[in-house]
Amino acid sequence: MKPVLISTDKLEKDVGRKVMDKHGNRVRIVAGPDNHLVMLGEQPLLYAESHARRVWRLTKIPPEAINACIGCLKTLAADADESGADLEIVQMNGKPATQCGLAAAFLRNGFEASGEKLVLHL
Repeated sequence: MKPVLISTDKLEKDVGRKVMDKHGNRVRIVAGPDNHLVMLGEQPLLYAESHARRVWRLTKIPPEAINACIGCLKTLAADADESGADLEIVQMNGKPATQCGLAAAFLRNGFEASGEKLVLHL
């Protein structure tokens, strides 16, 4: 099974419920075309808000799925490419993106560190 990216505007109206991130902090899933979930089956793994400017890890991601999850988020670059902007992750789990435990995996998958942000140049 491979992870898939779904827009939260495609979800049922109860999407506004609060869920917990991997660290036990509340995360409010907001329905909208710029917000996405990376799902593995029925399990949400990542929540990306505002074209992935802010990302939350919602559960432990199986090691074999990490690269595919990041690949899902990279597909958002196609939307950003129309405006000529890079895909920038500013925060992960409420911290600067480069301080997140997943930062190394993003760097291995084509992102670069720019200050405290992770950037995918288009």
